[in-house]
Amino acid sequence: MMLVIIGQPSGIGFLIAARSILRFGEIKDANHRKVAEYTIIGTFLSFGWAILIATLTQQAIRVWLHG
Repeated sequence: MMLVIIGQPSGIGFLIAARSILRFGEIKDANHRKVAEYTIIGTFLSFGWAILIATLTQQAIRVWLHG
């Protein structure tokens, strides 16, 4: 959320890549695959929610400051 608010949304790609790399080893193991997939999906949903809220916050701030 902070990356969007401070105007650096490109940093989100780095965070997603880093998170995916950390979970990649778990996906290879068949026993942990389902848990790892749920974790990755949850991560994407969390990022999406944060981006949405940050964008709405930015719009609210613009409206509030510029009337």
